[in-house]
Amino acid sequence: MLSSLRWSIGLSIGCFAGLIMALIGSYKPSSFIFKIINDFLRAIPIIGLVPVVQMNIGVNEYGKIGLIAWAVIFPVWITVRNAIEKNLENSQLVLKAADISGYNLFKYFTFPKILGGFVRGIELAVGIAWLAVVAAEWVGTYTKGFWSGGLGYKMLIGYELNDWITVHISLLLFGVLGLITAYIWRLLMNRIFERSKSFNPIVKEIMQA
Repeated sequence: MLSSLRWSIGLSIGCFAGLIMALIGSYKPSSFIFKIINDFLRAIPIIGLVPVVQMNIGVNEYGKIGLIAWAVIFPVWITVRNAIEKNLENSQLVLKAADISGYNLFKYFTFPKILGGFVRGIELAVGIAWLAVVAAEWVGTYTKGFWSGGLGYKMLIGYELNDWITVHISLLLFGVLGLITAYIWRLLMNRIFERSKSFNPIVKEIMQA
């Protein structure tokens, strides 16, 4: 399904961007500024960005995928940032006092917390990305070919034609897709971490981060 392709691309880009922003913002000199930027940008409604995209980028896939990525950035950004900041300074002081090397400090403490926050951020982003697909596909589809159409676009057309059956079926399908993708993500993560828990000391920290 075309909507699923847009969802997966936008989700991947947004999760990566959210991780990068959280890592940059974790440095003390810029953390306050990045918190302000985060609070400001995530308050901008994605539906309000639809006409902005139409006017400045046009009706193309760059704008649609960009809108999905925009919505995904912030939950990942916040969860990773919180994972880094949660008791980080005090715990690092204790570990440094125990004469642990910088490499082991990062490997067994900092990295697991970052990865744990990232995994939880993606779990939130999976559902949020589907919400963004609706707004993204409301940008419109006026081109023929592979990228024409989409579930959100069909929902919009159904509304314009007063076809409430199409609208409600589209909403139902979005809910089903969200349910399936969230279940697959949790199942995948549980399988990966459960298999590694017995022999990998990093996994325990990730699950508790």
